Amino acid sequence: MVTLQGFVGPWYRNLFRFLLLFSYIIPISLRVNLDMGKAAYGWMVMRDESIPGTVVRTSTIPEELGRLVYLLTDKTGTLTRNEMVFKRLHLGTVSYGTDTMDEIQGHVRASCPQVALVQWTESVGLTLVSRDLASVQLRTPSGQVLTYSLLQTFPFTSESKRMGVIVRDESTAEITFYMKGADVAMSSIVQYNDWLEEEVTRGVG
Repeated sequence: MVTLQGFVGPWYRNLFRFLLLFSYIIPISLRVNLDMGKAAYGWMVMRDESIPGTVVRTSTIPEELGRLVYLLTDKTGTLTRNEMVFKRLHLGTVSYGTDTMDEIQGHVRASCPQVALVQWTESVGLTLVSRDLASVQLRTPSGQVLTYSLLQTFPFTSESKRMGVIVRDESTAEITFYMKGADVAMSSIVQYNDWLEEEVTRGVG
């Protein structure tokens, strides 16, 4: 408008007047347009057939997706809906699966792997009686209660990808080291088996 009127007279006053008026109009309309665009984009994401089941819970999803560089997820909880399916058990050189133990097939347990193991062992006769920071008591299928003292615990770390515990059998004074972990970490520790490499490759793939 100032250009059309020409830079004559108090043109700077008119310029300041237009800037003052449009400073309230442009940002509001721009914000409304941006919010409408975000809502439309979120609706398109939820309707995308290539990612079924997606739920957009915030209108800032376009900005969040635009800033993503690395996507890090865990294997349990977030991706498994807090459910664990017990399919196979490896004990040394022996593998128990659905073809050898019908109890394992479709055994759905809680999200925590330790809870799934405890509940499965209880279903086959070995029951956890008590557990504290110093000892563990187990009941065998024959009713005998075994007491183990916890001598040392090695917590799980992302570097080692495994955890372990050293226990002492109070009835025999025998000391044993138990370890569990990711297949890629345990494959170099346990005794070689003909099915071990296949299981590791399947887990990675």
